[in-house]
Amino acid sequence: MLYKSDLISEWGADTKKRQHLEDDLQENICTMLKWGLPADGTFWAVPNGGLRHKLESARMTRTGTRSGVPDLHIVYQGRLYCLELKSPTGQLSATQAQMIHKLADCGVPTAIIRKPEDLVHVLREWGIPFSVRLS
Repeated sequence: MLYKSDLISEWGADTKKRQHLEDDLQENICTMLKWGLPADGTFWAVPNGGLRHKLESARMTRTGTRSGVPDLHIVYQGRLYCLELKSPTGQLSATQAQMIHKLADCGVPTAIIRKPEDLVHVLREWGIPFSVRLS
């Protein structure tokens, strides 16, 4: 007899659910940034996640794609800031932790965002004006 827990561990439903939560969070954060950043700020996503054929992955690595790069990059007044988005229970991979440490060594502020409210606090801490209000 198969149990739901067997299916979850066998087919990775936990991972898919977590990925879905992180995708939803990223969509919400991107909407907030689109409407809330000042005119002299911009942002973009780095779509490193997902499954790829090994030849495509090798090509991307040769052309500069790096593992562990944070999900979102913000530039405000000539300075780079990075956001790594995680579900409420999501953990950084070893590669992500290494990259965040490397970015800190390079003077790039990086934060882990688990819910939309975190974004407001982090931007305030970084001194980036933000005009979106959460209800």
